[in-house]
Amino acid sequence: MGVKVGESMNVGNAASGSMADSIIRSATAGAAMNMVLTGFVSPAAWVVARLDPKTKERGRFIVPFVLRGAFSPGDKDRWDAALRKFISATDAEAICLVHEAWTAEVSKEEVATLMDGGLTNHPRRKEVVCFRFEDVRGTCRILIAPVEARGPLGRKLGSFVELPDGDEEVAKLGGFFTPEARS
Repeated sequence: MGVKVGESMNVGNAASGSMADSIIRSATAGAAMNMVLTGFVSPAAWVVARLDPKTKERGRFIVPFVLRGAFSPGDKDRWDAALRKFISATDAEAICLVHEAWTAEVSKEEVATLMDGGLTNHPRRKEVVCFRFEDVRGTCRILIAPVEARGPLGRKLGSFVELPDGDEEVAKLGGFFTPEARS
């Protein structure tokens, strides 16, 4: 597992709402292009940094932080640690995580049985790409897009759906900018 830090894009003094939209647009465009070109989406983070990681210039920059190479189960903790270190080193104020996931419509009775094995082998599972935005003010937005099959590599992302604000599950997913995460 390796990590590539992409070129920074200076975004100036965009307002918070437009910052969320801007970073989500950058992340979704990158993921959609990756899906068409390679057939998959590597885990990535689009970080809004206050310190350019290469030039050390202060400002507001969107910086892609992308996983390179194979991603094995043990890499999840290393990825998380590297990302948290990057967030701290760049004085980040927001992040949009991008990753593939499984989803399925299940009954309340099925939820308990899925906790152990997850959805990997569920007969009604569907592949999605998840975009999770959060910032230092506590904003948390989650968008998902279904993966649509179009030939061997020509997969593409379907229409995006934003999970409702105030959704209990959405609230549980945040955590990069809590006081505990920053220490």
